[in-house]
Amino acid sequence: MDGGADLHARRLPLLVRIKEANVDRRDFMKLASLAGVSLVSPLGLGRAFASDPNLLNTAYDGMFFVTIHAAGGWDPTSLCDPKGRANEAADNPMNMYFTGDIRTAGNIQYAPVDRFTPIFEKYYRRLLVFNGIDTSTNGHMSGTRHIWSGNLAEGTPSLTALHSAAVAAGRPLTFISNGGYDYTADVVARTRINNVGALARIAFPNRVDPDNGSALYHTDATMGRIQAARKARRDEAAMHTSLHKERKARSSLFLARQGENELRQLTAFLPENFDNSGNPIKRQAQLAVASYKAGLTSSASLVHGGFDTHNNHDNRHIPLLANVLEGLDFLVEEAERQGVADKLVVVVGSD
Repeated sequence: MDGGADLHARRLPLLVRIKEANVDRRDFMKLASLAGVSLVSPLGLGRAFASDPNLLNTAYDGMFFVTIHAAGGWDPTSLCDPKGRANEAADNPMNMYFTGDIRTAGNIQYAPVDRFTPIFEKYYRRLLVFNGIDTSTNGHMSGTRHIWSGNLAEGTPSLTALHSAAVAAGRPLTFISNGGYDYTADVVARTRINNVGALARIAFPNRVDPDNGSALYHTDATMGRIQAARKARRDEAAMHTSLHKERKARSSLFLARQGENELRQLTAFLPENFDNSGNPIKRQAQLAVASYKAGLTSSASLVHGGFDTHNNHDNRHIPLLANVLEGLDFLVEEAERQGVADKLVVVVGSD
């Protein structure tokens, strides 16, 4: 189903996992509306969320905010806003399943798909579902921007960027993105890590082989002198820098180099084996949870593409929806394995 051509694809449900089961819908909507208002002035946010140098010396352990984006426009009538046909004689039905086959878990309705049932039965007490959200657009890019920023206007930071800017702006890995709408409006630094295997090489630049701690390019004493020289050069340059853009560029360079040490912390929490199921959300979740566990990350955006299904819709679309639900389950279980599930809040949506 084309997210830009069908009315139901524009009226999008959001699946929200809240860490406490008693979150009130009205309270959540108030928070959402407040977030929407704050997005109007991203330049002001940049000043308000100025980095605190002391944050770099402490591990972040606040709320872990994660979004899962189903890119391409998911079909809500095949998920949590099910629309079945009354009988076999129904003319041009929206879906081939019958209205009487629609399933429920608690007070949540969902399409009758076997792969969906274990997830809803497992999490319905912890889920909040919003149906009928009109993004006021019929385009993929504008729909994605609206659903993840609360604003149709270009140049508005994403909710994930705003969260990181508010709680941990000065951390090199505070916002990990795997794509989707991750515009920051410069309120926070965004990190995209598409190649997990490259992490070790970045984390240990002085090693010939990142897995071999004894094969080094320089001795520890030499590396100490190199780092001291870098710092002295940076301090000297900062004394003679007056332009804002130049100061910002130098600060970004220093932050990137400082990130090498934090990547070393991350490698200590990475799983021994990354998921090979073919569901992209799962690997993204493993990295995001490990980085939060290391105290480096406050928000992450996970993405699964392919939802712009025009041909053979049911056969192509339903497995993708199941992947998203199973990816959500994997994310929560990974957070539980790492002992951080009580800090996790997840929002799932689409354009």
